[in-house]
Amino acid sequence: MTRNRQRTHHNINIKQNSISTSFHRQQLIDSQYSLNEESKYFESELNGYLFSFLHIEGINEFSFPFPLQKINYFLLQQLILSRLIILLFQCTINFVMRDSPTDAFKGINRPENNEGSSFDLFIYSILGGLTTWDARHFLHIAEFGYIWESSLAFFPLFPMTLKILGGFLNLFIGNWVSLFSSMLIAGTLLNNALFVINGMLLFRLTLFLNGGNIKESILAVYLHCWCPASIFYSSLYSESIYQTFTFLGLLLIYSPTTNVSSRLNLLYASAVFSLAFLTRSNGLTNIGFIGFPLLLDVIIFIERQIPNENGEGERGGIIDKNGGIYQQKYQQFEFREFSVELVKKFFNNIFFGLICFALMSIPLRVFEFSVHDKFCSLSNVEYNDLRIKNYFNSEEALYREIVLPGELTKLEWCNQSFSLYNILLPNYYQFIQQKYWDVGLFNYWKWQKLPLFLLAAPTLWIAFYGFIKQTFGLLSTDLRPIPEILVDRNGQIPFAVHILFLAFSGVVFYNVETGELFVFFERLGIV
Repeated sequence: MTRNRQRTHHNINIKQNSISTSFHRQQLIDSQYSLNEESKYFESELNGYLFSFLHIEGINEFSFPFPLQKINYFLLQQLILSRLIILLFQCTINFVMRDSPTDAFKGINRPENNEGSSFDLFIYSILGGLTTWDARHFLHIAEFGYIWESSLAFFPLFPMTLKILGGFLNLFIGNWVSLFSSMLIAGTLLNNALFVINGMLLFRLTLFLNGGNIKESILAVYLHCWCPASIFYSSLYSESIYQTFTFLGLLLIYSPTTNVSSRLNLLYASAVFSLAFLTRSNGLTNIGFIGFPLLLDVIIFIERQIPNENGEGERGGIIDKNGGIYQQKYQQFEFREFSVELVKKFFNNIFFGLICFALMSIPLRVFEFSVHDKFCSLSNVEYNDLRIKNYFNSEEALYREIVLPGELTKLEWCNQSFSLYNILLPNYYQFIQQKYWDVGLFNYWKWQKLPLFLLAAPTLWIAFYGFIKQTFGLLSTDLRPIPEILVDRNGQIPFAVHILFLAFSGVVFYNVETGELFVFFERLGIV
């Protein structure tokens, strides 16, 4: 009798502990929702500063140790200071050190060879350090266009922007400097201004993703300022403008004012991502941020506890009929069971995803069509600029074996048959990357490249660590059900997968040292 009573009492304690654990778990979940619901939007004027249009909505100002306005102003100071230091450093190094000889393309108009006015030489002596490697290709394309095959490896939006801004500036200072110098000044101002704006966009985006953690958001901006790849954002590279369009697209998806995402906002984001894709080939990977919510909509359904007009609870998908993703307080997320509804939703979302991808690809496909029309035609292209004609007859041009438009026997991609690769990128891109830069599967795995792998190892380790932390580590420490973790707007799983893909591609496919640039650009997944 006593033993049965003890056993009954023991069972009651187990049930009470189980109920208590469930209660605290639900209390933790509800507190997260109530925090978002009870937070007042920060809507104050920011006194005309640059970040006046970047104020944070949906974040509780009083949860920060300092007013949000002061935090924004502090970050703005840090961003500008970092650019001034970087520019001063490159200017000093440009004076005291000579560039090592490389096989990199130097272009037709070369101020370092005393070509141009004294003003051109002065400008180049100050900013010349920002025009090396890829920057020279962009400047050359902006000034002369795509006049030989190797230049097609560089996507058109950034050189097009350089040409427009440099040409406009040259209207005012063209009597003293060349178009090259005008584009150099305009590109430097553009990229450094975009760097500052991107830092503020990054701060806003990380606040949305981490639930208002001010410490992590400031850390992300500091990484943006002082990461090893920081110089590329001030140089005449395409990274800054690419980053701008990528961040704007992500804000359209993850901003709380859009209720995480909607089909309409996914279309808007695809349109913005198309400009990033027109800037750099790795803009293709942004399609993953479009596909992730569509995938969740297929595999997860929501049972809403808020009653409808008939007083009954409702059940639906991640994306509702009006396009918004549900974010009510009382929601239960569960994996879908295999059914006709699941198959139907799968094909519907596949179709919508293809529409987004097509929208994202349209500008680049238009450019691809113009490339084929110019390069794959039997007629030779005539150039009126004497500098181009003289360069074609120079020893350097003969040494480099330049392939010109219309030389169909050397343009293998003009007659290439259709392949699945052509769906993702222009058909000439793979040929040119492999022909001129030896990009291909395991092509970089050579003993002489071992120091570059060692150089990239710390950055790659950070990428892999960030992936483990934000996926398996998150699933092992978060008490919520897996479907709810996947749907959570603050989860960084798609960013972790994105950064892992870029890091892995750098190891097995393209130049591994460029992985440092990609990984630090995608720092959102590791903060």
